Amino acid sequence: AGHPVLIIMAEAEGVVTHQSGASRLMESVFCAVCGAPLLLLGASFLLGMNEKHAVCESRAIASGEEVVKEVGCDQVGSDTLVLFSCDIKKDGLTFGPDWTGY
Repeated sequence: AGHPVLIIMAEAEGVVTHQSGASRLMESVFCAVCGAPLLLLGASFLLGMNEKHAVCESRAIASGEEVVKEVGCDQVGSDTLVLFSCDIKKDGLTFGPDWTGY
């Protein structure tokens, strides 16, 4: 029995080389050791952002429910948060000074 031989074949497009399984395994282990923590940190960051958004949205809805005023269709708003108790028609709506341009 002889020594292992590295097989190199020349083709028209380039050179084909043989790479051992141990070498490929070490490269994949290296990627796993370096890549997995980065992936975990990125996923944790995105999860934290999503949770913060959900909590802030929930707090905004809760604080809005505390200050909302129910008004009828014939009342004029005073730049406060209102809840209309009837159907809204786009014609004839007027906005206060804080709502210009919308």
